[in-house]
Amino acid sequence: MVDVKTMENTPREEVPRRFYEDLERWLGRLDAKNAALGARIEALCAEYPSAARLARELETIVASDERFARRLRDWPWGESFGALLGEWRERLSAEDGADRGVVWSWSETRQRFAAAGEGGDFRAGSSTCARLIEALVVEAGEVSYPIIFNHDVEVNHRAVARAAAMRLSKLAAERAGEEVGQDSVAFEDDAARGEAREVVPERELVRQIEDFVTTDPRAHERRWVEGRARGAVEERELREAGGARVRLVVERAHLRVRRIEQARSEVVRKRHHVFVDPAPEQVHDRYFAHEEGLDEAVERWLRERIEAGFRVFVERVDEA
Repeated sequence: MVDVKTMENTPREEVPRRFYEDLERWLGRLDAKNAALGARIEALCAEYPSAARLARELETIVASDERFARRLRDWPWGESFGALLGEWRERLSAEDGADRGVVWSWSETRQRFAAAGEGGDFRAGSSTCARLIEALVVEAGEVSYPIIFNHDVEVNHRAVARAAAMRLSKLAAERAGEEVGQDSVAFEDDAARGEAREVVPERELVRQIEDFVTTDPRAHERRWVEGRARGAVEERELREAGGARVRLVVERAHLRVRRIEQARSEVVRKRHHVFVDPAPEQVHDRYFAHEEGLDEAVERWLRERIEAGFRVFVERVDEA
């Protein structure tokens, strides 16, 4: 079997133009994915300057996608096509020199000889197409995607590489079948499998975008302190990752701020049982001489709690 990474001894075959058109369309899915992520991050940056770090994360992913796209555009597809064509010619030729039928599918595990008793399915794991996919995803000696997003980026690169390799395999099967004739190759053609539809926005980056206002202290502070709503009665509930909770109730008519604090609940284990002992609530009232002092105290207290790891999960404001 020919080594798809070198292919020094493989005859170069002319690859049909439609393959390159399909390749550009698949690579375009990576560009569209990055553009959509960029628009979401740009909208965040317009409101929260600290979201610039997400833009830097996206730049790393875009650079990885660009290296991958460059590798695919520079790939010696003629040699790969020649290797795949040779493989399909071999499959179509029986030991006695007669021709036999085969079935091509977008899933290599479903590719097989058409007649029973021919040896069953092909060994997809050792096929030229399978090795071509692996060679396309990561170039030898280079990890081409950022570590924090390595799984998501590789999934996208693998989807495009698989679509390209399988389409080239299909073109090789068609060419080999035309040489033999008499409908020697049957196609289980599920077009959706070849459209690289598995290309999706990197889940880790999407999670960071969706949770940004909660996880980023500066953005959270800007949203819930600087942009907080005001009314006759304000109630906010803050929670801390360890389970501590605080409710802050502002009553402007009485110039009072009430804090209802509950520390982390204690977990008690006895033999095979686990008991949760809720901590008691502690109520603290504070009165102010004027409304300006009340607002300053609320703002200062919210900033301190956010800095300590608390996040605002509930805000209710009564305008009456």
